Amino acid sequence: MSESCGSSADEKAAWMLGQWFLASLLLPVHISFEPPYEVGWGIQFFLLGAMNFPFIPIWWANPLFFWGLYCLAKGQYPQALYSASAASLLALSTFGLVIERYLQLQTFDGTFGPGFYIWLGCMIGLTVVSGARYRKTTRSRPRYGKLQLGEPFNLPATEGAIQDGKS
Repeated sequence: MSESCGSSADEKAAWMLGQWFLASLLLPVHISFEPPYEVGWGIQFFLLGAMNFPFIPIWWANPLFFWGLYCLAKGQYPQALYSASAASLLALSTFGLVIERYLQLQTFDGTFGPGFYIWLGCMIGLTVVSGARYRKTTRSRPRYGKLQLGEPFNLPATEGAIQDGKS
């Protein structure tokens, strides 16, 4: 297996997380406690964010998540970890908006539905899986040039370097 291609386990993990993401679109993500007792479905919020994506930074978690899935399936673990971490942070920033809205209105006008928590779990799950795979691959590689305590640090001379005080 080459380093540019992920294993079948990586592809299965990416496929499973993608299916959970799609399931989150079919479930309610916001439930209102006040009349008219509205329910906001995941697909509504996804499409609303897609139409207004420059103005809704939280929506950027979705393309970052898909990029992370692609990188995980291809075995590009550092890229998967970076995009999944950014997606998770953007998704978690939703709680900041809820707190801000509560401070403005002095009332809590609804709650998150199961679709939101599944969506958030997909983001965090991708971060955990890609982080574990990245750590596993970096631990299996030999490390050269590790210094011991008290050992002098000498850089190898390169062409054009100043040596013996002469230029």
